[in-house]
Amino acid sequence: MILDKELSNKEKAKKLGEELARLKKERSAFEGTWKEAQELVTSTVLSFDVTEGSSTKGYNIPKRLTNRPANYQETLVAGLCGYAVNPNIVWMKLGLSDQDVMKAYGVKDWLEGVELSEYEEFDNLNFYPEMKIVIEQATTFGFGILFIEEDIVNAQVRFRQIDAPEVFLDTNEYNEYETVFRRFFMSVENAVSRFGIEKMSQSIKEQWDIKDGTGRNIKEIEILHAVFRRKNKKGVSERNTEMPFASFFVDMANDHIIEESGYDSFPYAIFVWDRIGGMKYPISPAIKAINDVKLLHKTEDTRLTVAQMSAKEPIAIPESMRSANHIFGSDGYIRPGAIIYYDKNQNDGVPTALNMGGNYPITLEITQQQAANIKDWFYVDFFLMLQQQNIHQMTATAVQALQGEKAAVMTNMITNLKSALQVVVKRSFDIMLKQSRFKDMPQALVRAGGSRMKFTFSSVLSQIQQAALRYQGAQAWLPTAQAVAQLGQAYPPALDALDRFDFDILLQNEARASSMPETAIREDEDVKAIQAQRAQAQEAQNQMAMRQQAQAMLAQNYNKLNEPPKAGSPAEALFSQGVA
Repeated sequence: MILDKELSNKEKAKKLGEELARLKKERSAFEGTWKEAQELVTSTVLSFDVTEGSSTKGYNIPKRLTNRPANYQETLVAGLCGYAVNPNIVWMKLGLSDQDVMKAYGVKDWLEGVELSEYEEFDNLNFYPEMKIVIEQATTFGFGILFIEEDIVNAQVRFRQIDAPEVFLDTNEYNEYETVFRRFFMSVENAVSRFGIEKMSQSIKEQWDIKDGTGRNIKEIEILHAVFRRKNKKGVSERNTEMPFASFFVDMANDHIIEESGYDSFPYAIFVWDRIGGMKYPISPAIKAINDVKLLHKTEDTRLTVAQMSAKEPIAIPESMRSANHIFGSDGYIRPGAIIYYDKNQNDGVPTALNMGGNYPITLEITQQQAANIKDWFYVDFFLMLQQQNIHQMTATAVQALQGEKAAVMTNMITNLKSALQVVVKRSFDIMLKQSRFKDMPQALVRAGGSRMKFTFSSVLSQIQQAALRYQGAQAWLPTAQAVAQLGQAYPPALDALDRFDFDILLQNEARASSMPETAIREDEDVKAIQAQRAQAQEAQNQMAMRQQAQAMLAQNYNKLNEPPKAGSPAEALFSQGVA
């Protein structure tokens, strides 16, 4: 968005309101689908008509025939939280884009210290509970948003999930999300506590100054928080003169700019489930499953009807029994255990059940098939199998056979989750570095100007994919290596071909792919020192063995010491080495 700096605050507020109206219009085309996905799948329905007091209106529980899709969604959310973003697993590794700096002494250990500090920040604050809601909303609407901000007073990083109904997104020329408009309501008291009374509009100040205090909680005020990349009139980002991302808090009712500031980096991590070409907003598994869920409700309705017809079959009652109220219950059906007297000579005196020909087994089979189709949208079988298996004890073959194909299907989602988490890690790093929360950088890293941070997603889900790919690569390469080894038995020079491979590097890569701590992997200088010590010890051992051998030879040939050594004899060799 281009916002002229020469505009007055009132004009800026109006321009931002106009931009919000445009984004509202764009988003309205998607809201019907989001509402339908909620009504069919999720446990509760969020209203996109955000108004004063929306947060206190209670739950909106959808009425439906079955809640199985909601259960499948919860399994997916729990699976991602358990195997991708969990305080009990290693899900991130930090590195540098400059590999030469990465190899410098102490750099890897310093990066691991940064990882531990960030993990501690995530554990001690509200990151994981908020991230759970982000993932949940991404499975419903196609996107979930986490706001990462600096708590200057307490020197912390704070995380806050933003509900989808409050959010309006926009993209840049590269189809990247760089604009977030959040429209929400806040009580006057909370607004004054957050911004200070001096920043509020004149109308709010007047309410605040009422002596009996009644004006402080009269109502909630509508606030817009607009975050976007700053641009000038030509569309070029002004990174060198201002913070790259503008931040405006606007009192919408009074067209008043409460606060104008900015961010060095985009403060929102947006977990996008799946992008659709030409569409500004992404799509979710709940949306993809809508048609299957509709059919499931149809088949569930039919199954319940057939079951009810079997339990309470229609009955043909003789006209003569119309007034026999003593045998009928309040629902009009014959009461259990009712005794009916009839004349056996009158064929029309007996109630007769009518068989409607309902086929319950086939309706059950269709319902189960539809449930299985919906499970596939939410990867239910995949996560249930992970729950039943100990992935750390599975061989690469088992991982490839059992999970490789399914994990490959999830590649796009895992990549998008990694992108969102990368923003979380990078922005948290920037804030904590600004707060001097880390140990001093190694000199090699300081000389390199900090280098560029590299984020690796190392969760269980990521490891499953990597293990499957490594297994496929090993399967392609292993037969060749085995053939070389077999040939080497008959023709030893063939083994020289294996010198092309650096098994030390292969082992290091495998260890890091398995998230082994960097402190457990020695620095290159330490390895060289150990190897030098080992070589020295081996050389000393060889020298000792040679001395012992020389002494033994001297003892055996003591009686020949007065004789000159014969040419080519061991004694001559000893004399030439200066041993005798």
